[in-house]
Amino acid sequence: MDDLTFRKRIYANPHDNAQDIVDACQDDKNKAKFKSDMKTFDSKLKQALTVSTPDNLAEKILLSQSIDTQNGSSKRTKVHLAIAASVAVLVGVISVKFGLTNNFDNVGEYAIAHHNADIKHASDNYTYSLAQINSKLAAYGGEIIDALPNISFANTCYFGRIKSLHMVFQGEKFPVTVFLIPNETGLAQSTNFSDQDYNGETINVNNNQLLIITHKDDPNKDWSKQLTQSIKWKNV
Repeated sequence: MDDLTFRKRIYANPHDNAQDIVDACQDDKNKAKFKSDMKTFDSKLKQALTVSTPDNLAEKILLSQSIDTQNGSSKRTKVHLAIAASVAVLVGVISVKFGLTNNFDNVGEYAIAHHNADIKHASDNYTYSLAQINSKLAAYGGEIIDALPNISFANTCYFGRIKSLHMVFQGEKFPVTVFLIPNETGLAQSTNFSDQDYNGETINVNNNQLLIITHKDDPNKDWSKQLTQSIKWKNV
């Protein structure tokens, strides 16, 4: 099964256990990992969209409907209840989309999950000029003053409710993901973090956290040193 077909199937149903999907996962560990990551994301999404109901909600609705019926306004009540339910669902969706809801204990867990969700989609077809990157870094008090590897992705992302910067550097063998995050995320800091494929490190700069995520097989073990020496920081 080609990669595009596999991904379309898994995006549509992360729990697809058809034989061709099972065979594809057995033959390709990257496909198996992608399916596992999407199942995890699907589980977190369902948790985020689960809205608990207040105690005695049914009784309260019935009582409200009974009173409004006597007042000749039952239609308005049904509309109001439908709108309230729609708003509750919309809030849940927005919370997931923009990071208002999280099920992570610390910034490292959040960063790894964010990285794994985006690693296949962060484009490697773009080249940003030094001026473009420095214009983005300026908001955080950063400026590149020494040569760095090509940056193939640089865009805004959200950690919790906090606007942050997501960059991808093209290393010798593996891309390197860097998040620049203000400290006000509400998430506990993580000095070092990892999963089965990636290592992460946090460096405090000004009032921000610089999170560097590298592949465990990356031959360059000095990314943190290289980045801290190549970026000048000043208070903003």
